[in-house]
Amino acid sequence: MYKGYYSRNKYGASSYGDLPSGEVAYPTIEPARQEQDALSVMAHLFVREVGTDTSESGSTDWQIEATGHAALRGDVIRITSGTHSGREIPVVHTSANVIYIADKLNIGNGITFQILRHKRPLVQADGTVVTSAVISPSPLLYVLDGVDTEVEEDSATPANNRPLPVKQLPPTGLTVKNAAISVGTSAVRLTTDGAAHSAGRKRLIANTEDTTVAKFYIGGSGITAQNGILLLPGATIEVENDAGDYYIVSDTAVQTVYVTEQE
Repeated sequence: MYKGYYSRNKYGASSYGDLPSGEVAYPTIEPARQEQDALSVMAHLFVREVGTDTSESGSTDWQIEATGHAALRGDVIRITSGTHSGREIPVVHTSANVIYIADKLNIGNGITFQILRHKRPLVQADGTVVTSAVISPSPLLYVLDGVDTEVEEDSATPANNRPLPVKQLPPTGLTVKNAAISVGTSAVRLTTDGAAHSAGRKRLIANTEDTTVAKFYIGGSGITAQNGILLLPGATIEVENDAGDYYIVSDTAVQTVYVTEQE
């Protein structure tokens, strides 16, 4: 059987009066399976705060003076002030006004600390952690003249409504280009200058000549009078937020299409 000390300096239970002089503590075992036992292990995953306190005069390397403290053997002391703030040390023994710790740490007088106690989580049959906390959705808030204001819809008294404010932003100034392009029986790009359109183009408007009997067809770069979408004389097509590279063709040579681009 293994024997154990509270520190590598072999401070055992007898150092704190737990056992007769010269004895050291034995680890314990717990049932693990039907035919198997295992060494007891304290999982340091879940802890709860059982109290807070402040060290008093007389605290030494291995003990904290704290009158009427709430600590028990097996608890953990978490220092919350001073040079050792954040350190966590197990409690190996207690008396009415003294906490004996498992590490050489003279925290001095007037240092605050938490007393933490290990706690096993409770789970459902499917392994889901049981919690008593009920999480409710928070109301939707917005800041009205520096004050958090809750959105509310009162169907009985509309005057009490506090809707979420919606603000229309001023429009961004865009560049508008216009041109009358010549369209014939060979497809041409549907832009003001025949070049590829700008990557930032927001809108394309095309209007076919209305004084002709010709027909127009719109589509991709392979457009013909046989596979395109028909546009009659005087027709207008408008495309917004579309990066498509459109082409146009006619069944009659030398026709006019009016193009506007916004970018």
